[in-house]
Amino acid sequence: ADNPVYRFVMNLFFLNELWFISVQPFSNSPFWSMGYEFWYYVLFATWFYLSGWKRVVFTLLAAAIAGPKLLLLFPIWLMGAALFHFGTRIEPSKAVAWVLALAPLVLYPLYREFDGHIRLSRFTYEVIGSEGISALRYSNIFLNHYVVGGLFTVHLFGMMTLAQGLRLPDGIERSIRWLAGMKFSLYLFHHPLLMMYASLSKQGVVVVVLTLLTIMVLAPFTEGRKRQWRGWLNPLFRWAGSGKS
Repeated sequence: ADNPVYRFVMNLFFLNELWFISVQPFSNSPFWSMGYEFWYYVLFATWFYLSGWKRVVFTLLAAAIAGPKLLLLFPIWLMGAALFHFGTRIEPSKAVAWVLALAPLVLYPLYREFDGHIRLSRFTYEVIGSEGISALRYSNIFLNHYVVGGLFTVHLFGMMTLAQGLRLPDGIERSIRWLAGMKFSLYLFHHPLLMMYASLSKQGVVVVVLTLLTIMVLAPFTEGRKRQWRGWLNPLFRWAGSGKS
């Protein structure tokens, strides 16, 4: 539906990509992935914070609400979660780490050169048909996403291992952390800001610079408040998990 209130509410509560619906939040088209990622965090939380019958029931309930379209890409999210939680506990040799870091940089161009992504897309089309492809929307090339996600995860694992023990000057490290603290705001706001500034200026450099400066102003009031939000939510999660056996 084109009703603006409907679009706003659906995206405000991350209902925009459940099952086979897809509701774009006005001009901010990249926001679609938030409708996926929110439910991945819900699924992870129900499994991690709960136990016993609560874990099973609420995880299945969250999966039933999310629907098959979202669940198809959940393994890719789990790759990143597994890398974050277990990557530093596995210590391959430096030689193996170099192979892990560099191999995906060779394999991915070969995958594209020999039309691996096209072959997987054709296979998916043959199995589920045009209606299935249309219904899956952003998940319709999920097999290709598995390949790319797997290669990227392997690359990051190799780079994490190689980076262990690496020490940067304090000023550079602080700058990197400061910039990294704006990455979500960059993702969330860049598209509407680019469109807004592009309507005011035809100079690409001006548009990009104004967009980045605006994000630097917005970030402290959005993801810069993560600790505050965490302080409010952690008691709720501890209460939810208090029945662990």
